[in-house]
Amino acid sequence: MRQPNQSFLDLTDQVLTQATQEGVMHLYTEDELLNGRQIQVQGRSLINFGSCSYLGLELDTRLIKGCAEAAQKYGTQFSSSRAYVSSGQYLELESLFIALFNAHCLVMPTTTLGHISALPALVTPGDIIILDHQVHASVQMASQLIKARGDKVDMIRHNQMDELEERIRKYRDTHRHIWYCIDGVYSMYGDLAPMDELYRLMDQYPQLYVYADDAHGFSWAGKKGRGTVLGSRTQHERLIVAVSLCKAFGAGGGLLILPNIEMKRRIRTCGSGVVFSGPMQPPMLGAAIEAAKIHLSGEVETLQQDLIDRIQYTRDLIQSHNLPDAANSESPIFYIGVGQLQVGYNLVRRLMSEGHYVNMGLFPAVPVNRTGIRFTVTVHHKKSDLKALVEAIAYHLPLALADEDSNLSEVRRAFEMQDNSEKKASQSQWTLEEYDQCRQLPDVWDELLGLQGNYDRSALSALEQTFCEENQSNHVNHWKFKYLIIRDSQNQVVLATFATNVCIKADMFASTEISKKAEQARKNNPYAYSYLTIMQGSWLTEGPQLYLDRTHKNWKSAVTEWLKWMVAWREQTGSVMIALRDHYGIDPELDELLQGKSFLRVQLPDSHKVDQPELFNEAGFFEKLSHDHRRHWRKAVAPFQNTFITRITEADNQWHNADQLEHWYKLYRQVYQRALDINTFPLPIEYFANLMTTPGWEALELYLPNEDLCAAVVFQYWNGKKLCPLVIGMDYQYLNQGVYRQALFQVMHRAKSLNSEPFSMGFGASLEKRRMGARAVETYTYMQATDTFDLAALDSISD
Repeated sequence: MRQPNQSFLDLTDQVLTQATQEGVMHLYTEDELLNGRQIQVQGRSLINFGSCSYLGLELDTRLIKGCAEAAQKYGTQFSSSRAYVSSGQYLELESLFIALFNAHCLVMPTTTLGHISALPALVTPGDIIILDHQVHASVQMASQLIKARGDKVDMIRHNQMDELEERIRKYRDTHRHIWYCIDGVYSMYGDLAPMDELYRLMDQYPQLYVYADDAHGFSWAGKKGRGTVLGSRTQHERLIVAVSLCKAFGAGGGLLILPNIEMKRRIRTCGSGVVFSGPMQPPMLGAAIEAAKIHLSGEVETLQQDLIDRIQYTRDLIQSHNLPDAANSESPIFYIGVGQLQVGYNLVRRLMSEGHYVNMGLFPAVPVNRTGIRFTVTVHHKKSDLKALVEAIAYHLPLALADEDSNLSEVRRAFEMQDNSEKKASQSQWTLEEYDQCRQLPDVWDELLGLQGNYDRSALSALEQTFCEENQSNHVNHWKFKYLIIRDSQNQVVLATFATNVCIKADMFASTEISKKAEQARKNNPYAYSYLTIMQGSWLTEGPQLYLDRTHKNWKSAVTEWLKWMVAWREQTGSVMIALRDHYGIDPELDELLQGKSFLRVQLPDSHKVDQPELFNEAGFFEKLSHDHRRHWRKAVAPFQNTFITRITEADNQWHNADQLEHWYKLYRQVYQRALDINTFPLPIEYFANLMTTPGWEALELYLPNEDLCAAVVFQYWNGKKLCPLVIGMDYQYLNQGVYRQALFQVMHRAKSLNSEPFSMGFGASLEKRRMGARAVETYTYMQATDTFDLAALDSISD
């Protein structure tokens, strides 16, 4: 039985579990003492390039002494809800922050709890939240609390101020306040928020409030460490800033910096992270007090300069080695692109073997094909450490790319960087035959691939006839077709497949809940949340759609060559996604290969296979049904077997019946409007006309006696070996007469009469198909997207 639709969390779990198995995540230090510069992991001493303690204050003796003295005075914890009583240390610490920021300050147990406290308390009914696509996950989590209570949430692309201004103009007359949520320093690439432009927009639009998480900018940047958001600026009256005391500040906890006392009062009174969570404990409060004094003294600016010198030194090294730097920002966070997941695993292991600990940037923090090496610079690092790391990356990156059959040009294209590298012609063991039309295909196509489903040369001709560009005015029906055959040096076919370049809905494979949300948006814009995709096969064909000779010793290399071909076509067409479908079950070897090439495995609705169509409605058929399904057959199938008259209209190149075609199309639209399991754009009526003039296709109709119009129609293809049902149309007023079950019954009966091989009954309606004896088969697609904005927006925004 099909599992529930995979969520974003399921895909995240898939990638991070693999990363843990590859040994690049969920590691532990083995040190008895830490010095800030080195850590011991798995028996190896590594220079630590994964720390966010940018100024090295975690080892400052004053902070350590403040922590110890607070523990001696007040114990390890002060365990009481702050709604009732708080440690007096809070007053001392907040007074220091008030002096630092000249603003109203509220200390929180963590930055995340600060968001969860502040946003629901400050955003009131009639307001709207707009999320930057890359705002930190903790802010997005807080926004979900607001969405859950019925308030409006929207999302824009990263740092797009023109898009933000467009949204402000859109919402300013319908929403009281507009809250834009950002990071000061974005935690993955290290790029900065455009604060000057945001101040301009706040001045221009009185409805605009900015909520900024400056966790990665606090302390190391700005006057006396005020951060990248506030810096030397006066706090805007509609700017709320949250910072972390756990990174460059050297202590623990979080801080909200607020423009007025009423905001502080409301959060202090109503914020769930204040009222219901545990407090920040005395030792950390003691350390934070000492850190705040260091900031107020101005001493922190000397540490800032030491860090900035290291940052610039590192930037110069990266540029001198021409490494693919994703952001080239002035923050202590660096991100070197590697492209594929497997390259990232390879490179991290190589760097660790040479004594460098780095982080790996991977999905969902970045698109799956924009994997990278993320490392941070702190004042603990010597310049020789930085030089050694950058040189190691420069040396090992090409080797890791070569190991995984990639190169720097592919990386730069994935990150949309200019590629000035010299292109060298490469020798390949493979010959690629590419065709643009199915009539050009050699006979071997039908022998190896075509007869697996409805994609032999005849069936494909109806697709091409309908969806070739010159035949359609609607861009979603403009498809491009390519057919690929890969042969080895002995002219043996190792791989054959085809692909379509087509506009699909971003939620095509998403949950029905997300699709419902998207369809609401499409009432105003029919093409909202859609993009170009390179799809293995097409969404109108089902089955493996891939011939692969697994006995060939180099089959994995052939798959890699095919994937390169798909990526090249994606880049040529400006498409966003590649989707490889359909894969029945999980093939461990192929699964590992595809995931290593940065493809996410996504579960589709189950397909349904009829293993022995020759036994249908025979004694052997009923023996294989479960007790419940046999009972259902007796009550809901058998009594209606004579209710409908069945007619089969076989395709003929002279076929033409406009009235019949119009009725069929109305029936199809009834089903289409209710089907969101795999959410597609509607088929044009011309497709059905072309089916009926293409040999092999047929329309199976169900009529009630004495009625002129059919109650249901199934379009299916006979390829000479197996029946391939494709599209159903149905009048829902006949559901009580069992019209859908009888349609399935007649499809099974037709397959039996044709002596069909085992065949597929398609996706959806799993229970009804299993009651007919079909076997549910877990089905997967592998997807790689260069842009995750649409799905992230659909998952985040309100209905």
